[in-house]
Amino acid sequence: MHLTTLALTIPQKYRTELLEKNHYYKAVISFTDPNMMWLWFIWANFVEPSNQLYAYKIVNGVVDVNDKCGVCLQNLYKKWTAMMPVIVEMEKEYKLLQNL
Repeated sequence: MHLTTLALTIPQKYRTELLEKNHYYKAVISFTDPNMMWLWFIWANFVEPSNQLYAYKIVNGVVDVNDKCGVCLQNLYKKWTAMMPVIVEMEKEYKLLQNL
């Protein structure tokens, strides 16, 4: 699937939050990092909701990944790395349209 198509599956408010709160740039590839778990949560709910690899549950308000696969976490971060330039460009276009 094309990166733009994937990025469009993420609601605008989450794309904006991603950039405003720097979740990607602050993320550490770790199951204990809240920014990385935010990325996991967004991916699991909007980008690949049917993929059981990204199954999780919320425990005490925190994302708890069912299968703590370190390689999976690294691969997810790589996917975000590829998609970030697209999201940045989409956000620029969104802001320009809002200013019209």
